[in-house]
Amino acid sequence: MHYVALAQVLILLSLANGSPAIAKRIFGANYAAPVDGNIRFIDGRPLFGPSKTIRGIVVSLVVTALGAIPLGLHFWIGLLVAGTSTAGDLFSSFLRRRIGLGPSSKAAPTATADAAVRECDEKRKRGELKSFKAAAECSNPKIHSAWKEAGNPNIDLLNVWLAARLVCAEKVDKKQVTEAEYQLELAELDSRLTNEKRRRSLANVEMQLRATAVVAEAQAAQTQSAAALLQGLAALQIASRPSR
Repeated sequence: MHYVALAQVLILLSLANGSPAIAKRIFGANYAAPVDGNIRFIDGRPLFGPSKTIRGIVVSLVVTALGAIPLGLHFWIGLLVAGTSTAGDLFSSFLRRRIGLGPSSKAAPTATADAAVRECDEKRKRGELKSFKAAAECSNPKIHSAWKEAGNPNIDLLNVWLAARLVCAEKVDKKQVTEAEYQLELAELDSRLTNEKRRRSLANVEMQLRATAVVAEAQAAQTQSAAALLQGLAALQIASRPSR
């Protein structure tokens, strides 16, 4: 009986986790309102992210509930399994967002930032911008926007670099440093900021491992609880059968 209950739970979990992905292929971006309403947590990052949608939750609940019936289970058992799975998935997504693990498909916008620098520098050389500071003021917002849209978790460090870039550009305009010295100062600052990013990344990896362990334990407990519930229901059904 234990193996039958476990198999039933695994089938229901597969339906709960797989049906939203199938719905996404069918409907695309239609009816895909994010469950968090695009609000952000106190750390400035999305609460769950755009990949967790109301459509996905509804599809998971409906499909899993209907899938429980052919397995000889009540539909509300399917709802219970889907609800538990969804709660675990949202919890996992919440943890990933807190430690800065955004969607992996977002590429670093280095090319966009470099293009902005080149564009504004060319404007300075053509005389459209009158100073190095003006060129920096031209490209800095574009650099910031590109990295922010990519979900860069180190925007505070980027702000430091952009502010330093303005200060150094003004020094060039005032003939306090040469353009080569300006580039060297930025490179040295970039090296220090890179070290800080590396330190944060290592700390995030450690937090991710801990979070993964917590999620795995929670999911294992959910599976065991669901299996125990199915066994209890089966025993109750057997006990309630009229004797012959």
